[in-house]
Parts: sequence; C-alpha cells; structure tokens
Amino acid sequence: SPSVALPAPSPNGPVEYPYELAYASTPSQDLLVAVDGESDAMGVHGRASFRFGRPEPEAPVARPTGPSLILNGRNFGPSIPVTQ
Repeated sequence: SPSVALPAPSPNGPVEYPYELAYASTPSQDLLVAVDGESDAMGVHGRASFRFGRPEPEAPVARPTGPSLILNGRNFGPSIPVTQ
C-alpha cells in the first residue's frame, strides 16, 4: 500500500512502525517519503528522499562576479549578480 495510517502514539514514549519496500532492481529515481499528520491542536508535515546510494544533488553556488561594493571607503569585495 502506498500509504499507512498509524495509530495514536503510546503515552510510554516513541514507538517504531516498520514499513518495508521491495524493488526488483535499484530505482533510477529517488524515493520520496512524505509524512503528514494533524490533530485538533496541531499539524506536522515532513519530506525526505532516499537516493539508493546516489550522491545528493549539489546546490547551486553563488559566484561573486559583479562589481565590487564600496561603501564609505570600505571595499566589501565583488557582488553576486542576481538573475531570474
């Protein structure tokens, strides 16, 4: 089943609920696990990816290639151009 409804938590502390997935071969894309829960007083949402051994994608790196920012005679170095 792609979704599971968990019973209310135990007052004695954390309880684990194992959930096993089986694949015939390693998937070519990440497995996204989404958790959503709510009560009358609150709500929680979480997302996590399992990459099956693949490295995590690298975030883009801002490159300071713009003109230097100079204020009151102080040079704060090159600026980072903003693009859309």
